[in-house]
Amino acid sequence: MATVTRLTTREHHEHDGLVIEQVRQCLYPHLEQLGAEKLIKGIVNETASRCTYLYPNADDEGIFLATGFMTVQFVNDDIFDSAAILENIQDSVGTTSG
Repeated sequence: MATVTRLTTREHHEHDGLVIEQVRQCLYPHLEQLGAEKLIKGIVNETASRCTYLYPNADDEGIFLATGFMTVQFVNDDIFDSAAILENIQDSVGTTSG
């Protein structure tokens, strides 16, 4: 029979550090290619700490996967938001100059 232990706040914090480092090692090389490595640093820290509370019974692998997916989604949203803003600026410049 498996024993389940609930993490204390301190254990949550230590868990976060491990997950943050794993996500950095996995995602940073790919995000660097997109120029998003600076954007992601704060997002990884915030997301990893959030995931340990959203999924308190998850193991390290589960937290790692949840953090990775959520981080990529945040970056993806930011890229598409930036593209939409740029398009609106270009459209407004095109209508005022033409």
